[in-house]
Amino acid sequence: MAYYLTSSNTNQDRSPVKFGQIYKRDNGEHLLGNQVKRDGPTSGVGNNLSTDGPDANRTGNNLSTDGPDANRTGNNLLTDGPEASRVGNNLSTDGPKQKSEFKEKAEAWKKYSEKNILPVTTFISVGFNLISAFFRLFGKNNPIVKLLNKLSLNVTRIHQIGYGLSGIGTALAKKNLFYLFSFGSEIAVAFAKLRNMYLWKGLPSSLDIVPSCIKKYTKDEFESFSESIPKTLDGIWKTMKEALMNWRIMLKPESLVKQWPIIGAALSILGIAIGVTVHEKIGSGIRDIGAVLNDCGLLFNESATAKKSGRYYIGGSSIDFAANLVGKKDDTGVLGNIKDSLHELSLASDRLGQKNFLHFVNEEESEAEKKSLHKKEENEIITVTE
Repeated sequence: MAYYLTSSNTNQDRSPVKFGQIYKRDNGEHLLGNQVKRDGPTSGVGNNLSTDGPDANRTGNNLSTDGPDANRTGNNLLTDGPEASRVGNNLSTDGPKQKSEFKEKAEAWKKYSEKNILPVTTFISVGFNLISAFFRLFGKNNPIVKLLNKLSLNVTRIHQIGYGLSGIGTALAKKNLFYLFSFGSEIAVAFAKLRNMYLWKGLPSSLDIVPSCIKKYTKDEFESFSESIPKTLDGIWKTMKEALMNWRIMLKPESLVKQWPIIGAALSILGIAIGVTVHEKIGSGIRDIGAVLNDCGLLFNESATAKKSGRYYIGGSSIDFAANLVGKKDDTGVLGNIKDSLHELSLASDRLGQKNFLHFVNEEESEAEKKSLHKKEENEIITVTE
């Protein structure tokens, strides 16, 4: 494509000038491309423009002038395709958005479900767990008890699925594979039997704690899932290495928040593997110990909500540990009734821990938003003052 360059100071015939070519005139040189240089007022189209005069009319990316009256359009790129159209630092485009609509919808869904859906399913699930825990002590042959037990299990499953779905959107938006596996496995756990539900729940509980434990070395939001895998694994390795190579760190109180949770997560996953393949009681016990290490950091958090969440979580793991000590795997007698009752109580305690943990996360996000807004306002005040 050819472009024509004209000058008001000459009556020469117009001729095509291409980008990168120099169009010579008596009073200076015009270049369509990277540079335009002239002794007087300059008209240029290109990337880098400079002039000794004050009246330059410029279109390009990098602009400078020695005069005060330059009419500038800088950093302006216009396109009808997927490229960005920018004015200054503002981005607009007909293609992908700087902040995708999908991410906005995912965050909106997460907030809506946490505010309007999960509190309801948590309340109903905990209520049925507690009622069923009491009636399970009197056997399973009564039709009313059978109905209550079935309702309790199904409501718990509905809550599990709702909780998993509330987080999957965010996991996809952040392109975080650990979050995706975590919330996806929450849904899978919903289909486990009562006596195995807490054991299997150790998998999502272990995975979703990982990003917060390794934030010293990596972030929790990525450009792609392929990026999240090596960076997350690298963060896990560095955190574990720091804990194992310098054992004195593990004796400090802050290690309960930084190092011990990720070790607890590893123990929980190991316990699940042992419980499924070798011995259920031993595996469940290891899983519960790992869960306590996983959650004990919440007890040392400054937030009262976090402390409450930690108490409920640890309570649930402790009750499940006790349930696995009672009777045998397939007991159907009195000991089996006690075992099932304790499993119901452990799930109820876990739900309450989850409810308070979500409140704690929302508190932190709100506080971070306030700080970000405050910092932005301070920067605007400084800019106006200058």
